[in-house]
Amino acid sequence: MNKKKKIQKKNLHSFFINKKLLKNKKAQVEIVGLLIIVIMISIILLFALKAMLDKKDSSQNEFIQRSLASSFIGSMLNTNSICTKDTHMDKVLIDCAKYPTMGGSNEFKCDNGMKSCEFASIIIEDMLNKTLKEWKKSYEFKVKAPEGQLIEELNFTNTVGNEINKDSVTTFVQPLSVDTSGYRTMEIILCIGGKCFI
Repeated sequence: MNKKKKIQKKNLHSFFINKKLLKNKKAQVEIVGLLIIVIMISIILLFALKAMLDKKDSSQNEFIQRSLASSFIGSMLNTNSICTKDTHMDKVLIDCAKYPTMGGSNEFKCDNGMKSCEFASIIIEDMLNKTLKEWKKSYEFKVKAPEGQLIEELNFTNTVGNEINKDSVTTFVQPLSVDTSGYRTMEIILCIGGKCFI
C-alpha cells in the first residue's frame, strides 16, 4: 500500500507539474497574443498620426496660399494706378468690368490715352511678374464682369512644373461692387498652385 501511495503521490505531483506547465504555456500564448495586439495598435496609431500631420501640412499650405492671394488682390486694388491723378486700381478695374466688350468706357481714359482694360492689363501683369512669377508660383488670375463673362485682357496664367494637382490649388475670389446699389458685382479670381477649377 505504501508503494501505491507513493505512485499516487508521484502521479499527483506529475499532474500538478503538468498542470502548472500547461498554465505557463497558456500564459505565454496569452502574452504573445497581447503583444501582437499592442504591435498592431501601435502601427495603426502611427498611420493615423502620419495622416493627421499630412492633413495639417495641407491645411497650413492652403492657409498660406489663401493669405498670399488675399494680400495680393488687396494690395493691387489699393495701389495708386497712375492712370489718372489719385485713381486707384479698383476704379480702373470697375470701369473695365462695366464695359468689357469696349475695353472700358469712353469717359474714363488714362492720362496717357489708354482705356481702363488695356491699362489694367499692363499693371496687373507687371505686378504678377514681379511677385508670384518671380517667386516661382503657379497661378491663374482672371476677372469676371458682372454678367459673368471673363475679361480676356485680364486673364493671366503661370505654370511652374509639369503636373498640376487639383488639391494643391487654392482659389481666392474677391467680389467688387461696380455700382453704388451693390447689386452688380465683378469677381477678381486668383488661384495659386495652378489653374482655377471653378
